Amino acid sequence: MKLSLEDQQLKQKAGQYAIELLHQFQKLPEIDLRAAKKECVAVFSIDMNLGFTRQGSLSSPLVEQIIPATAAFLQKAKEKGILIQCFSDRHQLDSSELVNYPVHCVTPEEYRLVPELEALELPTLYKNSTNGFWAEGFEQTPVYKRLQAGQREQCFILTGCCTDICVFHFAVSLKTYCNQHNVPSRIIVPLDLVETYEAPGHDQELCNLFSLAFMAANGITLCKKVLL
Repeated sequence: MKLSLEDQQLKQKAGQYAIELLHQFQKLPEIDLRAAKKECVAVFSIDMNLGFTRQGSLSSPLVEQIIPATAAFLQKAKEKGILIQCFSDRHQLDSSELVNYPVHCVTPEEYRLVPELEALELPTLYKNSTNGFWAEGFEQTPVYKRLQAGQREQCFILTGCCTDICVFHFAVSLKTYCNQHNVPSRIIVPLDLVETYEAPGHDQELCNLFSLAFMAANGITLCKKVLL
């Protein structure tokens, strides 16, 4: 692999690619699932906890901004009897993940869901990695058992943070599981319900754009929003 920061052509291509992605994502349609059977739809909420929104080393006001829309969407899903599964980071100080990330979500003040979601009393699994697919207990959940049955085409809607880390990891794991086991499925990421953070070396807009592009390349369906 050849990489050169002095390659002006590469810089131009990267900039043009980002602009093309932005235009492409701005034109995404809404997906209407109001007529879908509840047995064929499930929603995942990923890491909408206090530690990624309001307090702690990895909290982000950008992620906090999607709380109202996320809570309203999950409320609607719950009212319609749609399966919902939440995930939240929860670590010990010796967790391997903390070698690569600042200390986060080691106390209830951070790993608890935000109050707006906590009030909905949704099933929640705690995870010790960025990928909820490997969370302890996931294989015993109703949504995983539906995955194993694989009889009807399923729509899996992914929401939460961060677009380029936990959402991306879970989306690709879920998609590859479905491919491996020939589970008919549609994995949907609505752009109004995912977000990532801004930090030195981590440009929020670019990380969103490129991770969404990678998800689309792996068969994930992107949309402006989902109607339930």
